[in-house]
Amino acid sequence: MKHRIIFVGGIHGVGKSTFCKSMASRINAKHFSASDLIMMAKKSEITKDKRVENIHMNQDILVDAMNVNLNDRMLYILDGHFCLIKENGKISKVPEQTYRSISPMALVVLHDEPHKIYARLDKRDNKNYNLEFIRTFQELELNYAVFIANSLDIPHISCNPFTDHNHIHRFISEIIEKETI
Repeated sequence: MKHRIIFVGGIHGVGKSTFCKSMASRINAKHFSASDLIMMAKKSEITKDKRVENIHMNQDILVDAMNVNLNDRMLYILDGHFCLIKENGKISKVPEQTYRSISPMALVVLHDEPHKIYARLDKRDNKNYNLEFIRTFQELELNYAVFIANSLDIPHISCNPFTDHNHIHRFISEIIEKETI
């Protein structure tokens, strides 16, 4: 089943959930986070330290959960990641096949200044991340998002969710408009 999905990625603490909820109401879309769909299917919780035990298995669960919970008529904003933190604390790319299975109409990758992400993570999760780790994580996320967009031959944009909201809205609106033509 082909879903109408705009995939919004970015590292933990960049503001994906806040941005996606706001954007979904602006464009009359339904918002899901990849982790929520995975948790619904697994009936478990994602750990607070953001480490993922089995990235490949979780992505398979995500695709199955999408097929169960999403229909092909509704427009969706799906927020997730291009890279994840493995159990050993290392950064790992989400398999390219995941995005082929999701088959998004476009990709939006969010970024912000590492020190601002650090502050949000500290406040939200009460966990101190290394600032250089956040910087490296975000750089990998941004680069891999572009690779995925090019590989899938779909439009993409990289923006700050707090300063570029209207720019992203125009980008998404143009994608939706092209789809209906």
